[in-house]
Amino acid sequence: MSIRTKCIIILLFSLAAMAAGISFAAHYRAVREADAAFAREAAAQLDRVDDILHIYFKGAEKAAKNLASLPEARNAALARTAGAENGHAPAEAQAPLLRRLTALPALVPGVEAAFCGYKNGSFHSSSAAAGPEGYDARTQSWYSDTAWGPAEAVVASVAISSESKSLVATVAAKIKDDGGQTLGVAALVMALGDLTDTLRDVRLGRSGYVVLFDAEGRVLFDPKAQENLLRPAGEADPALLSLAQLPAGSHELSRNNTALLALSRVFPDTRWKAAILIDKAEQGVPSAQAFHGILIAALLSCLALAGIGALFFHGATRPLYALIRQSKALAEGNDEALGAIAGRGPDIAALQSNIGQLTGRVMLLAQAEKEHASAMDTYAREVVAAGRSEADKTARAAYRTASRNAAQALAPVAAEAGREAAAFTEWTGKLHGLARAQALAAENVRTATVTMLDDAATMARQAAETEKNAEAAFALARKTDKLMRDTARTLESMEEAAKALTPGLEAFKTETGEMAAMTALVRDVAEEINVLGLKLSIEVSSAGETGKKFAPMAEEMRSLAEKAMAAAGSMDTAIAVFDQTHTAHSLAVNKNATAAKRAAASAAKTGDELAGATAAVGTTVEQIRVLATAMEGMAQADALDTESADAILRATRETDDALHALDQAAASLAAFGTRLAALADGLEAAPEDGANQGNGLL
Repeated sequence: MSIRTKCIIILLFSLAAMAAGISFAAHYRAVREADAAFAREAAAQLDRVDDILHIYFKGAEKAAKNLASLPEARNAALARTAGAENGHAPAEAQAPLLRRLTALPALVPGVEAAFCGYKNGSFHSSSAAAGPEGYDARTQSWYSDTAWGPAEAVVASVAISSESKSLVATVAAKIKDDGGQTLGVAALVMALGDLTDTLRDVRLGRSGYVVLFDAEGRVLFDPKAQENLLRPAGEADPALLSLAQLPAGSHELSRNNTALLALSRVFPDTRWKAAILIDKAEQGVPSAQAFHGILIAALLSCLALAGIGALFFHGATRPLYALIRQSKALAEGNDEALGAIAGRGPDIAALQSNIGQLTGRVMLLAQAEKEHASAMDTYAREVVAAGRSEADKTARAAYRTASRNAAQALAPVAAEAGREAAAFTEWTGKLHGLARAQALAAENVRTATVTMLDDAATMARQAAETEKNAEAAFALARKTDKLMRDTARTLESMEEAAKALTPGLEAFKTETGEMAAMTALVRDVAEEINVLGLKLSIEVSSAGETGKKFAPMAEEMRSLAEKAMAAAGSMDTAIAVFDQTHTAHSLAVNKNATAAKRAAASAAKTGDELAGATAAVGTTVEQIRVLATAMEGMAQADALDTESADAILRATRETDDALHALDQAAASLAAFGTRLAALADGLEAAPEDGANQGNGLL
């Protein structure tokens, strides 16, 4: 296996381990942030519902007190039962209750009109527009169930108007002796009308289920109906479903979860609230399948990153291998050039010997030519001094003959000197080109060696950094394994603690029923005290100066009554909050139990996977150490190669300098041959004027 392959394998393992650790940390943080965001959103929704319901229940309580103080309601129901046998309801029995219900718009905020009716028809309304569009309250009956008793026969309806006067909600419920449930439901319907713009008609049946109507009176959803316009997605038989069992998002009412939360606060049936909390819990706590899916996606991402890193690493090392191949080729060329120079050594030595011999002969010829010129000059002066005579002519003829003989002797020497100079120039040109090519090759080898040395040092540093990263990934893998196992143990402990707390909460929930009865009694007593205080105030004011001393007592009684009523209201709120908390706790216990089991299984599997990853990381660290050692040896070898390249470069430059000196010697020899040729031509011409010839030679 080559070094490049080992480097790629090590890089793949390192990137996979690092990416897996980072992905798990990011996923854990995202889950924590999602849980916190859901908690904030749920708290904001509950606060909004609290504010809205507080306004409406405040008015509803006033109306309930007014209605509960009227015995005519029960008398009207009994009278209706007596008159039902004749098919109609006596007007004298309907009038008192009708007057009281007609006064509801002045007591309850948001109520525009109200009407009342009876089970078998014969409805009486203060406004014909109070019911749904197209609904005739005087001829149509709401219910066909005849199992209601006489005290539960009266049905009250409240019509609600919004700012656009387009929303109409109708409530039907059994009126009990105190009337509180009826007007409490009326306030709830008013809240739903403001929160849900798709709600047109809400009817609460005897069993407490909800039927939704549109503006035209058509049934959108009825759990007990055979046909529904609004069908849950993916359900074959919607008739068998109830609103509490439907998942969130399957029907129109679930668009606003605060409406279902409002229903859970009015009715003790906790299934309303459970349907929402279970859906949110499944969104907040990831399942084991989702966790493994995220882990697989993270591993695939690691492999992709590792592939990209391998391609990048291969691209980065390609210039290094090209430089190595170039350095090897240059070294081989250097060896061939040095071999060629060594092979031509005898030729160069013979050429230098010929040049030495030729130079000696040229020097002898020059000396002879100098002596001949001196003799010719002496002869010329003698001839000039003696005058022109026959002897002069004879001397001139002898001079021409001697000059011609000298020219003939110098011509072969000049030709040989020219040939030797040309050959020498050719050889020195070739050697000079070879020396320049060798110098350039040596310079390239030196540059490539220096670059390779720098790359080797860089790879060594990167190998050291990769080793540190691998060790950090190894430590992170061990911490992650420990964290997963600790998390599983913590979830199991939370499950056991929650199960241990559940019996106590169930017992306390049983006590809340009695507490509610006590709260009602406290409220009644406070009302009576308030009435007594009011009466005492009236008596004090009528008694004059005598009753002034009782005025503080009357004020204290009324203040005490108000405090008692406020305390009763706080108790009701606390009981409702506890009921909601208990339901949420029960759901959380079941959900945490499932989550704990899934987390334990996930932790065990993840621990095994991390153990394998840990072993791979250890192997990777060892391979990285071996790679770092190899890189150090490569750096040392590169340093020796750099020194050799420098020595070759110096030798090549010295050879180039020597060849340059030979070029200059060849040029001087060629110039000397030229001068010899010119001298031969001058002697061959044999000028008539000996004096001038002699002077020319000198």
